[in-house]
Amino acid sequence: MLSNTDHLAEAESAKAREQDALRDLAEARLEIERLRKVISVIQGVLSNYDLKLSEIPDTAPVDVPVKDLIAKAAEHWANVADGNEADTGPCELCRHFKGLCSGSEYWKILEKPCPIFKVTGFRNCEETPFEKWREAAGDRFHDRYKPGGLRAETEELREAACAMAKFLGDLLKRYE
Repeated sequence: MLSNTDHLAEAESAKAREQDALRDLAEARLEIERLRKVISVIQGVLSNYDLKLSEIPDTAPVDVPVKDLIAKAAEHWANVADGNEADTGPCELCRHFKGLCSGSEYWKILEKPCPIFKVTGFRNCEETPFEKWREAAGDRFHDRYKPGGLRAETEELREAACAMAKFLGDLLKRYE
């Protein structure tokens, strides 16, 4: 037979377990709410591109190594700097990742970020020489989507394109 002290200790232990369970439940509810917000962000990003999650591969095509995409992007920017090509929109890396910014919540969840995002931790090529290109282009930046694209017609644009080529070349060295 249990004494009053034993009953009291058992009741306190049960109450402590109940409080622990309630705390765990509250934490689980917070995590569920956080995940709902992440899902909402993903749906928003996908809707901006008129895509469904099922339409986007979670891995890169095996026939296109990331280092080849970086090399193509670096070559493109070197050609832009030399005046042999124009910037006509998303680079090989952006196209490979279906035009989605690799810094979006979608890519963080899949842990398949663009190598530029892996290095900088920023989206939209922020903290890269592409920002200089965007700034140097100013109001003409969206000319890149027009026929003929945006050419490095000023020294500032040439320097920015050259810096982007160098940045990508340095990034490529990490994959060799």
